[in-house]
Amino acid sequence: MHPSDGTQAGALRALAELAAETPGDSLRGMLGAFADERLRAADRADAEAWERLATKADWESFRAPRMAALRASLGDLPAEAKTTSRITSSRAGDGYSLHGLVYQSRAGDPVSANLYLPEPRRERMPGILICHSHHRPKVQGEIQDMGMTWARAGCAVLAPDLPSYGERRHQPFEGRQEYYFRYFLGMQLQLAGESLIGRIVWDLWRGVDALLAQPGVDASRVFLMGAVAGGGDPAAVAAALDERIACAVPFNFGGPQPETVVSSEGEARAFRYAGSGGWESTRNLRLSARDGFLPWAIVGAVAPRALVYAHEFEWEAEVDPVWARLQKIYAWHGAEGRIGAVKGKGRVTQASDVATHCNQIGAVHRAQIYPLLAEWFGAEPPREYTQRLEPADLDAFTPEVPRTPIHQQARAAAEARIAACRAALEPLPIQARAAELCARWSKALLLPEARAPKILSNEPLRLEAGPPARRVTLETEPGIRVPLLLLAPNRPSDDPAPVAVAFAQQGQAAFLKERAEDLAALLEQGVAVCLPDLRGFGASDPDGDRSWYGRATAHSSSELMLGRTQLGSQLHDLRAVLAFLCGVSGLDGRRAVLWGDSFAPVNPPDYADPPLRTQPAPAIGEPAAGLLALLGALFDEHVRGAYARGTLASWLDVFATPFVYLPHDFLVPGAAAAGDLSDLRAVLGRHACLSEPIDGRNVALAQGAPVPPVPWIAQRLDARL
Repeated sequence: MHPSDGTQAGALRALAELAAETPGDSLRGMLGAFADERLRAADRADAEAWERLATKADWESFRAPRMAALRASLGDLPAEAKTTSRITSSRAGDGYSLHGLVYQSRAGDPVSANLYLPEPRRERMPGILICHSHHRPKVQGEIQDMGMTWARAGCAVLAPDLPSYGERRHQPFEGRQEYYFRYFLGMQLQLAGESLIGRIVWDLWRGVDALLAQPGVDASRVFLMGAVAGGGDPAAVAAALDERIACAVPFNFGGPQPETVVSSEGEARAFRYAGSGGWESTRNLRLSARDGFLPWAIVGAVAPRALVYAHEFEWEAEVDPVWARLQKIYAWHGAEGRIGAVKGKGRVTQASDVATHCNQIGAVHRAQIYPLLAEWFGAEPPREYTQRLEPADLDAFTPEVPRTPIHQQARAAAEARIAACRAALEPLPIQARAAELCARWSKALLLPEARAPKILSNEPLRLEAGPPARRVTLETEPGIRVPLLLLAPNRPSDDPAPVAVAFAQQGQAAFLKERAEDLAALLEQGVAVCLPDLRGFGASDPDGDRSWYGRATAHSSSELMLGRTQLGSQLHDLRAVLAFLCGVSGLDGRRAVLWGDSFAPVNPPDYADPPLRTQPAPAIGEPAAGLLALLGALFDEHVRGAYARGTLASWLDVFATPFVYLPHDFLVPGAAAAGDLSDLRAVLGRHACLSEPIDGRNVALAQGAPVPPVPWIAQRLDARL
């Protein structure tokens, strides 16, 4: 540690080096290990429940609550309504006709689709609904091949654009960008109380409506095809929850994935049924590990309807543990003849001349599907036909079709939830408002059960200069350690010091470095300083990568699967720190102010949004610490104030554009139902301070001059001025 310059602030900057050294290395893997242990516990519970099943009745009792939980996890869905659709264009082909079709999924959200019909028409024909992959929308060549080929064989085929794809794109970049923007859109929808998987599933159900509205479509022969790379996920969910779907073909969902091959008995025994989190929200389903609707169970819920268990690459039936379960489920139903499997060859890591890579559903896979549909439904095996058209030839929208960008739809949903909360708060007195907000936030944050923190270590630090300091490590729940630095002011022993609890995503070391003068000023005014690294902050940030591909995103997504939120768990840690401070000699833990800060750079006001995954990347904001300061003041009556810098002023700022330059771990699904952040600050009144807020693009808002933290905090604590 370098010597200080003799000032209190210099001593704190020198202390920053010590804080950065330890115990960070030992905490980097904490969040991953914490999530992994509970995901393994979910797998064990699932295996134990499966072992208890012996009959069809057992399976149905197992299935029912899990499918109810799956449906609830999709978020807000519209009230059931009759789906309207209309043909906007038509084109004659060789043995088929191609139509642009628009159907209404929900108000303001029409779906662009292509309808392929046989020519001449058939009096009674199967209906096929295709859920495209995350690679490309409905215009992609393999989808055209499937539409024309199956239509020529006597089927009605509907291929819609999924939300944010193709003609429904709500951001300025085409191609692969449509896939990447699922991340932003997924966060916006979850914040508003919906979900991306819920949006897609609802669109598919309304697509079934549109198919059945076509003359001649046989309601007993509706097939749902879920393409590789993301199409199989919502297709499986939609089929599990909608019995109108007579046959489901979900690719790469439910069992071994292209990235997690099972090719031996040992790999089968180690198979992770629950999976784990990542940025792709349609696969890492929220609450799935907590409520037991694991991917295999979703696929199994299709029984006894027909199921094609489909794999893009090589697959070993003999060692796939999910295939064994699916076969047993179909046997319980007496429907052994209604389940089949298709596979490709090679692995995802191999080149296309070795492995059967495809964009949607490849010809090699379709060739295996045809005989199954013929056996089960009498569908005529088609001959492959290819006559690909230009994307513009497949447009369904016309200028007269009214539509609203999806991020604006999400904003409207959030506004409705916020308005409902305000209507509930308005007639209440201020204390009752605070209690109501606590209840709403508790529900949204999915807070863990409160428990007294365990002190793992408490040792003094010997500094050349500066204030008396201690390094403390708390265990806030099994597997979670929160290190903190405690700095004491020069104050008479019979006069307990109030406490400023200061924290930031970047951690203790950064706080000491960036705010040394402010912390020194508080100490000189008789205020103790506590610098905790809440889980995921500073020492326990897994890799410092705050982008959508970082480990922090994977961990916070796993928390959503497990029935928690990262922000709620961090609030749990913060409350544990406050409880600890109440028992520290020489401190008055019942006089505390929370200081949540951010040292992340902001994007300029004229920032030009780039395509995703290009360099230089936008600066990512860090709103969590400021949000935690406000929430800590709401939940703990001993907190005298919350100073929040560099956080959001309103949830609605997250929906202003399709771009969200914020980390995944700030996300609280359905938070809009707890009211806007302005409502939270209104309840706290003079005890809340918002300084230098940001919007959803991490651009500073023009909302008043920065508020210096020291005078504001000192006033809340009645410290010496």
